[in-house]
Amino acid sequence: MIPYELVVKHVLPEIKGLIIHKLYSLGYSQLHIARLLGMSQSMVNKYLSTKIDKFTEKLMALGFSRDEIRGFVESLTSMLVEGNIAGFHMLMMNIVNHMLSTGRLCRLHKRLYKGLPDNCDVCMRVIVPGIIDPYIIQYEDVLNRIVKHPHSYKLVPEVGMNIVFSPPDAKDPSQYIAVPGRIVRVNNRVVPVGRPIRGGSRHTARILHLVKKYDPSKNVCITIRYEPLYRNILESMGLKIIDTGPHKSKEYFEEELEKELSRSGAKVIDVIADKGGMGLESIIYLFSTSLNELSDRIFMLLERI
Repeated sequence: MIPYELVVKHVLPEIKGLIIHKLYSLGYSQLHIARLLGMSQSMVNKYLSTKIDKFTEKLMALGFSRDEIRGFVESLTSMLVEGNIAGFHMLMMNIVNHMLSTGRLCRLHKRLYKGLPDNCDVCMRVIVPGIIDPYIIQYEDVLNRIVKHPHSYKLVPEVGMNIVFSPPDAKDPSQYIAVPGRIVRVNNRVVPVGRPIRGGSRHTARILHLVKKYDPSKNVCITIRYEPLYRNILESMGLKIIDTGPHKSKEYFEEELEKELSRSGAKVIDVIADKGGMGLESIIYLFSTSLNELSDRIFMLLERI
């Protein structure tokens, strides 16, 4: 059994099962789902007859986290719904290759194929880690959705916007994903200056890393323009807001921010509404547990502006 046979038998069916359940929950008929995924309606029905938790549990046993599974499934599903079939296949292939290149399937492979040497590292040598990064593809999918919204330009601060994502394998801010040149406003359009990379942000990445010390569930941060209206709308959405600033100087910004977070004792941090200060623009930092949750919150905010 070669590695890709392992994937076909033990990984792809579980991901497909979750996508099918997600599409069905969105109101798609079994026939429509079958056409989207290129399978028979009877096979779709078979997947739906299996409880959704079983698919999740099998993937978690292979080393996926629950948040990671949810993020990938939401991105894959949105690509199918939008007709982005090439993007769907690209993300799916990158998920598979990333699993192989990081050795997540080695234990399963050795258990099922007794002839495999204990020191086998073929996948990790053939598929070079870092070249294929499914988290960047997932990030780009959500970034493109936000950028394409006709009113997203209203949220861009003077210094530019950025979205920072801490993927499950990130150990520190240097491994967080962001757009290195930020996301800027050009007339009534929003334009990313460059493609997202690991280590693409310093300031916002450090803010996200700081917030994760107090609220470990937060994996994404977007910086948007400070407006009292925006702050009030976010509060009306039931989000936990911490107000900070104004600051005497930007040199002590992070130190003062950490003191405020520590003083507040907050265990849930959804928004930091910072009033800026000397050399600092007022900024709203909006946090979420996942990229898709972030886009949902941004679209909800834009609907109310």
